[in-house]
Amino acid sequence: GIDLDIEGGSTVGYGAFFEKLRDLMNADNSKEYILSGAPQCVYPDAYLGPGSGKALTEAAKDFTWINVQFYNNYCGVFDKSQFEASYKQWDAAANSAGYKINVGIPAANGAGGGYVSPSTACGLVPELKGYKSFNGFMLWDTSWDNKDNFAMSSSLKKCLG
Repeated sequence: GIDLDIEGGSTVGYGAFFEKLRDLMNADNSKEYILSGAPQCVYPDAYLGPGSGKALTEAAKDFTWINVQFYNNYCGVFDKSQFEASYKQWDAAANSAGYKINVGIPAANGAGGGYVSPSTACGLVPELKGYKSFNGFMLWDTSWDNKDNFAMSSSLKKCLG
């Protein structure tokens, strides 16, 4: 699969790129292909959208899921009210387009701004499971989780069931 993590430069061409990739991938039934994006939690993302000329508008149907970065911004998981407001906006877009959402969080203290403990992250799960769009979590990044003896991923695995 391919993940778009566009954090600078132009927004031009990514929608057409994903549409062409999805056409090619759909022609090969031998395996499943994943197309994802990693927008910031601020809605809409400045580079991926949704918005005019942006990939999450032009090729929304081609995304399998998005890994929304709920860290390094005011709408991170560390601020429950801002997180919930942002997630609801992403949820509406995901339900309209048909892709799923992975909640991106730092894997360990130092991995990114807005780290929360594994127990705090697990505390989000009951509410998140109420959203049709919720697919799971994305950790930034696994090397930090490894340095922390996989505390975050092990905890999330347990609380996701």
